[in-house]
Amino acid sequence: MPSVPNPLPPVLRHLTSITPSGKSIFAPARLTQLIPKAALSDGRVPGRFANLFVTDKWKPDVRNPDLSEGENGSKLLVSTGGANFRVTDIAPKTKGKMHSTPSLDFLVVHKGKVTLHLDSGEKAVINEGEAIVQRGTVHAWENESETEWARMFVVLIDADGAVEHH
Repeated sequence: MPSVPNPLPPVLRHLTSITPSGKSIFAPARLTQLIPKAALSDGRVPGRFANLFVTDKWKPDVRNPDLSEGENGSKLLVSTGGANFRVTDIAPKTKGKMHSTPSLDFLVVHKGKVTLHLDSGEKAVINEGEAIVQRGTVHAWENESETEWARMFVVLIDADGAVEHH
């Protein structure tokens, strides 16, 4: 089955900042190109992702004029003691592998719908506009659509107690 072209656009990320005098300003906006995931054995690209902002601190200094902090870690999932704001696209007829992440995840399905599979055998369809809070569980994402890509926005926060998947 050939890959279905992804019609979802890159994400334009806007960032605010604070000047030394205390005024709120906009930093330059950044057009974020999503990184394709490794091709499957049949040659299809299963999805794309991009980190929109990454921090390695639970309480970052929002007055820090160095805005490069959010640009770090293009492939980083979540750093120890930090958080990551990420966008993930899933190709039609694609199911990921069971895995877990050492994080508390807040997800919103922005486009399409996805099925969330848990290692208990349970699954739930998460529709466009719906949200899920995932707490370190072993899971897999699936886009069951024949033709439509799905897009999720995710905030991952470093957490203790996640289930390790082997």
